[in-house]
Amino acid sequence: MLIDTRVNKTGCDKIWAMVRRGLSNDWVTRYLFRYYRQTLKMKLYLYEKCESCRKATRWLDEKKVQYEKIPIREKPPTKKELSSMLKYHEGNIKKLFNTSSKDYRDPVLKAQLPNLSEREKIDLLSKHGNLIKRPFLVGESVLLQGFRPELWEEAFSK
Repeated sequence: MLIDTRVNKTGCDKIWAMVRRGLSNDWVTRYLFRYYRQTLKMKLYLYEKCESCRKATRWLDEKKVQYEKIPIREKPPTKKELSSMLKYHEGNIKKLFNTSSKDYRDPVLKAQLPNLSEREKIDLLSKHGNLIKRPFLVGESVLLQGFRPELWEEAFSK
């Protein structure tokens, strides 16, 4: 469960006071982690008309997670973000693709895909956001693609 904490200079002073008093490092670590997680903005690549994307934004809003909405078609994820997600999917590049999109089902693209290298596929995805399965959430310690509430709950409970 995420707790919405607003930590400012006073909050930072509080943390240092705890450290000086010799409070448990575990307690201070948990406090810092809560602060750190709340201050980091995650990037949520989405398509406004996508129902899964709307569910994901509602879920994030309910949990009071700060995130930045990025239209996936206009500004697709970077190659670095796509490569990170590929590692998350244990190298299964097909999981990055939105296999139900019209562009993916285009016969010309379907014929080209098997002959492309992994690098070329990442390059293709970084230029054509509509080929990427969404929503696509990237954070400091969170990588999620597609919206499955149980997986999102598990990822955010760590």
